[in-house]
Amino acid sequence: MASNWSRGIVGYSREELTVGWSDPVNAVPVGLLLASLVLYGAPRSKTAAWALFNTVLIHSWMDGIVGAFGRGPLWLVNEYTTLDSRFWPAQESTVMAMSMAELFIMTPLAFAWYRAIQIDCWYQYSLCLILGTLHMMGNFMYMFGEAWDGFKHLPMVGTVPVSC
Repeated sequence: MASNWSRGIVGYSREELTVGWSDPVNAVPVGLLLASLVLYGAPRSKTAAWALFNTVLIHSWMDGIVGAFGRGPLWLVNEYTTLDSRFWPAQESTVMAMSMAELFIMTPLAFAWYRAIQIDCWYQYSLCLILGTLHMMGNFMYMFGEAWDGFKHLPMVGTVPVSC
């Protein structure tokens, strides 16, 4: 049985998909992408492409701008809210703190990691380890808080067992 908790991108009309793209904050990931490409060139490896993807899309735009501020394409803001009601309108403190860390700490680290990979710096692996550790810590805090609350903010099909 298919879940109906999210419409997904195909469930939106063309008009709904265009709302929010004119928001000036959407220039942030475009600016990061252009700066990365102009300063350090196109990704030379899959690892560099992953670092650039994390810099531009994941940390700065999706989790930072859309997740923390509820800005950007309206369909994406709606999907974030549907996925976890701790984003909007609740703005739960742990989720907001992690979103701010993604925007203001992890975005610059991912940019520095991309730069280090592109110019083959000796510390590229250290940056990867630091960023990966922050990812793990963020996921732990994000999911532990939800588990502690009994998964009441996530869309679920069926019931969650109380004990194993």
